[in-house]
Amino acid sequence: MWAFPGVVILGQHDDEEYVVEAMVDAGAAGYLVKTDAAAELLSALRAVVLGRRYLSTAVAPAVLARLKSARKAMPRGAPGAAVKLTRREREVLSLIGEGATSKDIAARLGISPKTAQVHRDNLKQKLKAKSTAAIVRYAIKHKLIRAD
Repeated sequence: MWAFPGVVILGQHDDEEYVVEAMVDAGAAGYLVKTDAAAELLSALRAVVLGRRYLSTAVAPAVLARLKSARKAMPRGAPGAAVKLTRREREVLSLIGEGATSKDIAARLGISPKTAQVHRDNLKQKLKAKSTAAIVRYAIKHKLIRAD
């Protein structure tokens, strides 16, 4: 049985916004610009099979520059500077952003309401938030969820 180590996106856009969306929001392991595909496809697939990430040479400088500027803009020790959320916490955070209660979250994720509340409490602690509104504000500010 084959297990897919990750997805490599073959995109036409070289704008870092598309790359970030593909790799962060959609969870892709690699991003290739179509114009670079012939030269880089094999390298990208090899990297992903080995559990690494791959960025097309056309987009890597812009994405890295964006990461550096984001890091410089956030002072050391700032709240949330090193916050690591689990996949489940990100799911719960997204549902909280939609206005879901712990009961709603439990039903949508197939977990108990108590477990949903534990995830909510963990988010409050990790994000140093005192209320659900503070969780949502933090998530929007740090682009963890979209304010639509």
